[in-house]
Amino acid sequence: MQRQLKFRCFDTYTGRYIPGFRLGQAREYPVGIVEQCTGLKDREGTLIYDGDIVEHNARYCVVEWYKGGFWVNTLSNGVKWHIHLLHSAVKVVGNIHENYKLLRGNK
Repeated sequence: MQRQLKFRCFDTYTGRYIPGFRLGQAREYPVGIVEQCTGLKDREGTLIYDGDIVEHNARYCVVEWYKGGFWVNTLSNGVKWHIHLLHSAVKVVGNIHENYKLLRGNK
């Protein structure tokens, strides 16, 4: 069974995600940042995308594409965990475009 690839696009001009975005529309949004879905859900059933901020063990981490896969980057100490190991233990709390201030307090 093949999984359907899902994408979303953040329009840096308007500062909003484009509703109903399809990958074939990427040329229509030259200032858009396209992010792929990991195909996994967090502990509350929310799909996890590249660029999401997730909470894990009272810390905020960023989901990112790294070395051919999706990883959770702790940022504070450079440790990265493969998303498949943590997806059921994290909670999506925002994204790097709209909620970047969450990352300022990480230590």
